[in-house]
Amino acid sequence: MTFQLTGQIAENLGEEEQLVQGLCALLLGISIYFNDNSLENYVNEKLKQLIEKRIGTENFIEKLGFISKHELYSRASQKPQPNFPSPEYMIFDHEFTKLVQELEGVITKAIYKSSEEDKKEEEVKKTLEQHDNIVTHYKNMI
Repeated sequence: MTFQLTGQIAENLGEEEQLVQGLCALLLGISIYFNDNSLENYVNEKLKQLIEKRIGTENFIEKLGFISKHELYSRASQKPQPNFPSPEYMIFDHEFTKLVQELEGVITKAIYKSSEEDKKEEEVKKTLEQHDNIVTHYKNMI
């Protein structure tokens, strides 16, 4: 599935396909941001390398931005109860636009975050877990 997403994102398609490319970039970005690295072939670093090689980081971020630049996205983001002339124009709802807006920032950070920063973050998490275990142990003793 990852290769299909990167293939769709990497292509230089017309304007009508930009929304699909943006949604594919969003899906791939979500899989990186929420990745727990439990599958060896799909760890964050490998996925980021795949993006860099097949799409290019800057190109990926640009394609991710296609969603928020789309006219129907803009309409849905302006009002919680948007008014569309017919149902086929309602591709997005207001809640989805808020979610996309939030995810764009965290996905961008996740894409640019280096493996060194990931390691430091993991070390901090482990330290916090150890600290929590010690506190729990002392609470149990008391």
